[in-house]
Amino acid sequence: MKRTALALAALFCAGTALLAAGAWLALARPAGGRAADRPDVVLLVIDALRADRLGAQRNGQPLTPYLDALAKESLVFTNAISQCSWTRPSMATVLTSLHMDAHQVDYDRPGKDAGKPTACALSSQLETLAEYLKAGGYATAAVQTNGNLTRELGFAQGFDRYDYYADAPAGQITDAALKTVNTMGATGPRFLYVHYIDPHIPYVPPQSHRTLLGWPLKITPEETATVTDFMGYFDDYLDFVTGLHPAPKYPQLSEEGREAVRLLYDAEVRYNDDEVRRLMEAVRAKWPKAIIIVTADHGEHFWEHRFIGHVMTLYDELTRVPLMVSAPGLAPGRTDKPVGLVDLMPSIAARVGTAPQPWWQGRSIFGEIPADRVLYSKTVTKSPRFDISLEMAQQGPLKLILNHRRENADELYDLASDPHELVNLAGQRPEEVERFRKLLDAHRLANEKARRSAQEQVVLDAETIEQQRRLGYDR
Repeated sequence: MKRTALALAALFCAGTALLAAGAWLALARPAGGRAADRPDVVLLVIDALRADRLGAQRNGQPLTPYLDALAKESLVFTNAISQCSWTRPSMATVLTSLHMDAHQVDYDRPGKDAGKPTACALSSQLETLAEYLKAGGYATAAVQTNGNLTRELGFAQGFDRYDYYADAPAGQITDAALKTVNTMGATGPRFLYVHYIDPHIPYVPPQSHRTLLGWPLKITPEETATVTDFMGYFDDYLDFVTGLHPAPKYPQLSEEGREAVRLLYDAEVRYNDDEVRRLMEAVRAKWPKAIIIVTADHGEHFWEHRFIGHVMTLYDELTRVPLMVSAPGLAPGRTDKPVGLVDLMPSIAARVGTAPQPWWQGRSIFGEIPADRVLYSKTVTKSPRFDISLEMAQQGPLKLILNHRRENADELYDLASDPHELVNLAGQRPEEVERFRKLLDAHRLANEKARRSAQEQVVLDAETIEQQRRLGYDR
């Protein structure tokens, strides 16, 4: 892939000036004690893991037995929100503590020269979590398997070692991560980021885990074929539900067929949990004082609001994510304080004893967070297939989804009385809609002011395009 700069000269110069200031601040960052005394940090991201799968069961079997046990010794955040409903912008936020409109990693755009497909990349001018920790004396390594997070797309910045295994199942990722741990030295501090992809579409768990959860269900051979080779149905269904096709080409799945899809997803979740156990038992034996963070980049739809997969909406099935932290001296428990993935960098800084950067848009989840804090999320697609631009603001139980592509399509929900977002209150409470619109206007301006670089794009190679297609991302 080849990087190309995208931005007006004025914006580029402004970003460069801010970068210079940021570099000086990074060098001036207080040490917070000897680097060798800082705790190791392990960040586990389980792609597309719905928050409601933790603690759930199927066929009498727990879906997340290891994570359930880990939760009992962790601080669990039950009201954690992703800042985007798909991987690349969400992880850009995790790694920069900037919202999408600030880091400017959004959905891919069609290439304009010779039909070359391009993609927004994480700017090399932005300081990433790995770079921040490396400046604090950390050895850094990553093992990941999502084609939206490749080195060419900017996500290897700051990592001493960045290993990418396209489409690799959880067992292979755990094996690779264990080998990486053994290369990171006998003394810390060390930062390890592991990104599993198994719950992500397509849902192809090992046969052993399908059987464990009750496969096969009683569905027709035709539906079994559709469910076990799901991508054709998936693409066709989205074309239909978004209005690109007047009618679906595939016969629509029965409720039993849909439940079979959910079963395969759940089997992926259980398989991933088993592999996380294998990894973490070894890591915690080697690094007993490590800070362990487990989360997801987004959730997944299973016909809620008619949708399947992710990217396309900002409903809770996609925006609410699991988040738990285990750390020395951190009392276990559960809290419903409003937090987001944008808060992970400041939170890690607070636990390891290094000073936060002044441009971060998140805040430490271990400090005081008001119950009326406003959380934001966004999804936007510029692909030739879909044209979506949604913003979300959530404060307390109220949540507004603002639709920039359709008039009179805003949605307001009271999650306290309507947790599944079935009753749109926008027409009944216009004053709340207007209040949230003003909050979003102010948030948008704050994001523009927080920009520290020009937007960057890369030209995608054929291998990356194909891997992203296998994950359900349209080009």
